[in-house]
Amino acid sequence: MYSQALKNGKYRFFESYVDPMTMLRKTTSVTMDKNTSQTRKAAQELLRAKIARYEAGTSDTKGITLKSLLAAYEDSAPATLRPQTIDRNVREIKKAVELLGENVRADKLTARYITMVFNKWDAKSVTKNERIKRFSAFLRWAYKMDYIPDVSYLSKLPHYADDPRGRREHKYLEPDELTALLDAMKISIYHDITLFAALSGMRIGEIIALKAANVEERVIHVVETYSNITGMDGPTKTDGSTRDIYIQDELKALMDTITPGDVFYFEQDGHRVHYDAYRKYLSETAAKAISRAITPHYLRHTHTSLLAAKGADLSLISHRLGHADSRVTRDIYLHITNEMRSREEAVLDGLTLVKKA
Repeated sequence: MYSQALKNGKYRFFESYVDPMTMLRKTTSVTMDKNTSQTRKAAQELLRAKIARYEAGTSDTKGITLKSLLAAYEDSAPATLRPQTIDRNVREIKKAVELLGENVRADKLTARYITMVFNKWDAKSVTKNERIKRFSAFLRWAYKMDYIPDVSYLSKLPHYADDPRGRREHKYLEPDELTALLDAMKISIYHDITLFAALSGMRIGEIIALKAANVEERVIHVVETYSNITGMDGPTKTDGSTRDIYIQDELKALMDTITPGDVFYFEQDGHRVHYDAYRKYLSETAAKAISRAITPHYLRHTHTSLLAAKGADLSLISHRLGHADSRVTRDIYLHITNEMRSREEAVLDGLTLVKKA
C-alpha cells in the first residue's frame, strides 16, 4: 500500500491486485482525512474489503469483518436503491455493526449471537425490529455478493412484540390537538407548513424541496424530496412517491394566503426552510401545547386520520400519500374506521325505529 497527499489536505491510499477475470494487475484506492498509523490501518482494511468485492466469487473472503463488509456495501450498494435509502441503510447498519462488534467476522455470525446482543440492548421493540430488518437485508446482500456462505439463520432472528395500539395512537394528532398546536405556533411560516402537511399528507422533505414551479392551480407535483442526511434534494423515496396531489378546497384556502418564494414554495428570508430548525420548533411547541413532543411525520399520519374520519377509503389515502402499503397507515385507518363504526352502533342501539302498538 502506498499513499499520495491531495491538494485538499487529505490522503489517498492505493493498493494493487490481480483482477481474477482478466488476470491483469489493477489499482484501487480510498481517501482518508489524515496519514497516521491509525488511518493507514483503517485504509488497509477498507482496501482489503474493496478488493474482496472485486474478487467475489473467485477468491476466499473468509474472515471479513462486519466493518469491512459495511465498507464494501457503501462502495457498491445496490444500484436499484435511491441515494437517501442507501444513506438511511448505511446509518442503521453502522449502528447494528457497532452493537454487534466491528471486528466480528461476518461468516461467523449466528442467530444465537445476534439474538443475545439484541436481547441485552435497552431499546424499544420497534427500534430493535427496524434495525434487525435492515441488518438482515445487509447480510442477504453480502450473501448474494459471495462475501458470506450462509444466511439461513436469519429466519431464526427474533421479532420483538410491541404495542400496536400505542404505536398507532401516538403517531397522529386528534383534531383538537392539531388545533391547539396550530394556535400555539407564533412563527407564521412554521404554522403554514404544519397545516399544509396535515392537509396534504406530504413528507416534510417533500415540502422543503417543493419548488414554486411545481404548484399549479389545483395540483401539486411531488417530484423531489430533501434529505436531512445528505443535505440535498434528490428523487422521491420510491417510484410511487412521485405523484400529483389534488389541492382540495381547504388546502387551496391555505395556499391562497401564502406567497411562494422565487425558487422554493416555502422560503424564509430568501432561503428554503431549515429542516432542523422547523423540526425543533414543532417538537418544542407541541410539548407545550399538547403535552407531547412530535416529529413532522406525525402530520402525515394526521392526514391519514383526517381522511379516514371523513370516509375516504384506504386506497385513496395510500395513493395520496404515495405508497402502496404502510403498516402504520393501515393501523391508523382501521383504528379510525372502527371508532366511527362503534359510534354509529351506539347511536343505533339508542334509537327506537318502530314503536309497538
